[in-house]
Amino acid sequence: MNTVTPIPTLSARLATITREFANTPSLLTAKINSQLNRMAGYKDLTPEARKDLENSLSYTARLWCETLLTGEGLSQDTRGTLKEIGCRRVHQGVPLQSLMRGFSLGVREIWSGYLELARDDDALSKELLLQISGYMFDFFDDIAEEVVQAYLEEQIQKVRWREHLHQRLYHFLLHSPQDTEGFEDTLSALGLDA
Repeated sequence: MNTVTPIPTLSARLATITREFANTPSLLTAKINSQLNRMAGYKDLTPEARKDLENSLSYTARLWCETLLTGEGLSQDTRGTLKEIGCRRVHQGVPLQSLMRGFSLGVREIWSGYLELARDDDALSKELLLQISGYMFDFFDDIAEEVVQAYLEEQIQKVRWREHLHQRLYHFLLHSPQDTEGFEDTLSALGLDA
């Protein structure tokens, strides 16, 4: 993880709150999920993609909480999972702008969830502001960077694959018109009806 701010040590009160969020991530993610499902780029997702989005939000919220609780940064396995999330968003048709907007929205809602609990607690408010906020923004910037980088790489691969299939289709049309099976397989791979 490339954060500038070190992982803060939590007070007993904030650790208890964070454990509760880790055990029930929907306390942090329900609003985010609801807002994303009404947002351009997400509102037309298939039911399977919506479930994947919900699972990804829960995963990210738990990851945030566990990082605070354990003081350990992102593992290679975690980075791999984040990359898979980015790749899936490409194939689900989520535009990059919507993906980025989703991260902004998510950070804001998680921050709001913590602030809501600290509303009447000056010590907790001060801890959140002085110790947690800087790390939180670095953490989610790093996660967003991991997901977006994988998204962009997958998008490039998808474009290259489609270009390859188009070239293959032209080959069948111009040089092998008798190969109807190859032609139909290529059309199918492009999502076209023979």
